[in-house]
Amino acid sequence: MIGETISHYKILEKLGQGGMGEVYRAEDTKLKRVVAIKVLPAELGRDEEARRRFLREAQAASALQHENICAIHEIGEAPDGRMFISMDCYDGATLKERIGGRPLPVGEATDIAAQIAAGLSEAHAAKMIHRDIKPGNVMITRRGVVKILDFGLAKPAGSEALTKIGSTMGTAAYMSPEQARGDTVDHRTDIWSLGAVLYEMIAGRPPFKGEYESAVLYSIAHESPEPLTSLRSGVPLELERMIDKCLAKDPAERYQSAADLSADLRRLKREIAEGAARKSAGTPGTESVGAPSKATSRGRRIGVIGAGIAAIAVTLLAVFGGGDLRERFAGGRGTGMPGRIESLAILPFVNADNDPDTDYLSDEIPASITSNLSQLSSLRVVPRSSAFRYRGSEGDLAAVGRKLNVRAILTGQVRVRGEELSIWAELVDVAADRQLWGEQYSLKLSDILAFEQNIAERITDALRVRLSETDRDRLTKSQTENAEAHRLYLKGRHFWNKRSEEGFRNAIAYFQQAIEKDPTYALAYTGLADSYSVLAAFGIAAPRDVFPKAKASVARALEIDSTLAEAQVSLAFILQHYEWNWLEAEKAYKRAIALDPEYATALHWYALLLLTMRRDEEAVATSESAARLDPLSLPVGASLGMVYLALHQY
Repeated sequence: MIGETISHYKILEKLGQGGMGEVYRAEDTKLKRVVAIKVLPAELGRDEEARRRFLREAQAASALQHENICAIHEIGEAPDGRMFISMDCYDGATLKERIGGRPLPVGEATDIAAQIAAGLSEAHAAKMIHRDIKPGNVMITRRGVVKILDFGLAKPAGSEALTKIGSTMGTAAYMSPEQARGDTVDHRTDIWSLGAVLYEMIAGRPPFKGEYESAVLYSIAHESPEPLTSLRSGVPLELERMIDKCLAKDPAERYQSAADLSADLRRLKREIAEGAARKSAGTPGTESVGAPSKATSRGRRIGVIGAGIAAIAVTLLAVFGGGDLRERFAGGRGTGMPGRIESLAILPFVNADNDPDTDYLSDEIPASITSNLSQLSSLRVVPRSSAFRYRGSEGDLAAVGRKLNVRAILTGQVRVRGEELSIWAELVDVAADRQLWGEQYSLKLSDILAFEQNIAERITDALRVRLSETDRDRLTKSQTENAEAHRLYLKGRHFWNKRSEEGFRNAIAYFQQAIEKDPTYALAYTGLADSYSVLAAFGIAAPRDVFPKAKASVARALEIDSTLAEAQVSLAFILQHYEWNWLEAEKAYKRAIALDPEYATALHWYALLLLTMRRDEEAVATSESAARLDPLSLPVGASLGMVYLALHQY
């Protein structure tokens, strides 16, 4: 085909060949650029199933816009019936070529895997499963940017596969056990395959071997790979743990999202780089980053981990001295670990179009990110009600930082064109007057949920937040996977926050629509319960008409997720103001506060219950705690004033 022209693409040279076609470097004669052209072979072009798969690859990949996913330009058909896909052509090498049967440096392998995981996270957020992650389907550009190629086996989650019953698709050495069996697979099959690829980058060979494909598949289903620390010295035990988790036979025991895996890999990459820097600088006490080369028994591995924990404790004492570690890690100028920032405010984004119909985006996206990050134990996030008092203060962030007592501030700007959304986000260290991170996003309205999760991860990375396992679980936990349900929920909260009859009734409509899209969306049920409750509390509706609806909604929310602090508070409010069951209301408030000690609303509503129960000193202390958490909140301030007034503390 060299020298031929297909459509407006002149074929220059052959780059490679796979199961679903041949790939060529070509010149786009219209736009005068070099592209890669994947051509479906003529014999497959007569196979209707192959044509559908080829078309699906183009549609799947073209819907994904991410730095770590190969960009698709168009799909077409030559006069002779051959189908082709035009895509970006990258100057670099495949990961298969990069490995070449030899182990890669641990830091490089970790970086590559983190980028693959980031790309998969984007695909999974779009409900797309790749199903053929392997070194040959990963390109690394000369700049070190990873590109996931070949969505030929990709399919939307939940869709019917195009294979015949009993057949399997993918490359044997990288198939998950469930894929090898021909079972239904979900996004966790890609996580397994990435674990196999990462193992190969570290060991120089795949984790499962066999002379024949059937032997490989048997090994995948029934055997465990040889421990990496027995094959190579200097492999961090934490990396081996991550790979073992990816390669768990049971999908429920693997990483449950590629985003979780990417975050862990990026954190480990930083730790490896920092350890190397300390070692090159001659800093003592940084020798044992890896494990012994023959840690073959579980007992010995546990012993090494225990020794590592002890060494970390000794190092902390040596660096920071005996004193109060919590004080030394406090947020603010000149405190905490070098480079780590532990206090943040997220201001409402600017609505660049001044369009009232899109105000909910500029308000509720930052509010949702605030809610996600406020659950982290190692980061103090200013509540929405205080941060939003500084709407439009982007020009004097240092002053806002001083007033809110934070070191970092996130600002943003939103512009909407039909279903297309442009967002510019910037994270600033206001104490040092420097940008920590900034990025321009172009996405669809249906991508808001994935965007919020991405921003939360970027913020924790830029602030160098130390995340516990619990924190990571909280950060990546999503109340819904349905992007449209989430968008409707944001609209509902936007109207709820208007605190007007029209606002509450609009909120109810949007929360109900969100529940129709996702009947398991606990937060939407909580919003519905709050709306009904406040209609009664404000005297807009008769309690007997709305409180039963509120109670039914919150019961459903707690049935879905009993750990939701917002739902516990909603229940407590109903028990307090409708059923007059103060003891049970107190239990619900206490559960909410235990679940989220930073939730000011729980404290200020609980304070009013304590006041009703004539526990005056507790009411004052609880209300003052709420005010400390959210000092600029009007409802919290009003509640504190009511407590003082009732106790004649004029």
